[in-house]
Amino acid sequence: MSTKSLLKTLAVAVAAVAMAVPAQAQKRTDINGDGRTDVDDLNMVINEMLGKSQLRYATDYLEVSNATAHYVGNCIIVDFDIKNVSSIDLNNVLLRIEKLDTDGGTLLTNYNHLSTGEGQAWTQHRIENFVIDQGETRQMRLRLSDNALTVVPAKVTVKIFVNMAQLGSLDDNFLDFVVPVSDGRALTNAMWTTDDHLTYTTPVMERDGDDLWATFTVTNNTVRDLNNITMRFDLVNNGSGTTYSVYDSYFVVDGNKNSQRIEHFPIDKGETREMSIMVKDFFKTTPRALNATIVMTCDNYTFASPNLYVTSVKIPDGIK
Repeated sequence: MSTKSLLKTLAVAVAAVAMAVPAQAQKRTDINGDGRTDVDDLNMVINEMLGKSQLRYATDYLEVSNATAHYVGNCIIVDFDIKNVSSIDLNNVLLRIEKLDTDGGTLLTNYNHLSTGEGQAWTQHRIENFVIDQGETRQMRLRLSDNALTVVPAKVTVKIFVNMAQLGSLDDNFLDFVVPVSDGRALTNAMWTTDDHLTYTTPVMERDGDDLWATFTVTNNTVRDLNNITMRFDLVNNGSGTTYSVYDSYFVVDGNKNSQRIEHFPIDKGETREMSIMVKDFFKTTPRALNATIVMTCDNYTFASPNLYVTSVKIPDGIK
């Protein structure tokens, strides 16, 4: 009998025996950790006997698809899917950003975060205890926010390290993919949103003595009611070199005269709220435009970008 025929006969025999082996015994003969003793386990043993290593790669178990990248605020958001293409459920998976390259160079992972999809919390450059069942596809997000992004890159090369404790050591632990970056932001008279599903109108400017009032609307297009949005100023300037104290800048929601330095308010799914910004003594200098960085958080939804940017919204000549 030829070697090929012998191996085939052995494979059939092992498959038959596996059906009759008690579950406890099968655990000892389950070489590849898929929960059963079968031909795949036999092949691994035979390959070892023949001196042929059975190489195992992260890509044998996880597959990346549907990758896109675009700007939200001053961050690049990379959306992608991960599918479990193996024959087993994967538990306690570690995903870690190993390397990010753009046209401008390598980005530091300390400034980048991962999440399990829109609205989910960001974790700094890694996700632990990730679970993905056989055949399941999970939506993932990656946020890049390094200083290197001051130059808009054409593409991002992503390298993610994968560790699956139940499988032991792999011969290659990486998922690699390249994704082009789109940027639909305007450079002036713009609101750089915190999230793809929050939309803003361009502020309308008014003057009250030396104070500036800038009024705009925000609409919640997410899939949920946002219970408690918090907004606070991080920076306010006039486009001519003057920066104003964030302690003298206030928010007003829906015309409420009770101005607040830090504003808290809900906004239901599909709802539009009116927001005004008041900057005290704005016109005591010679303003050119309103620039503001506003930090935004929400109790039950994590925004794609941490900041709302009022970007070079010009002051009409009639109110200067």
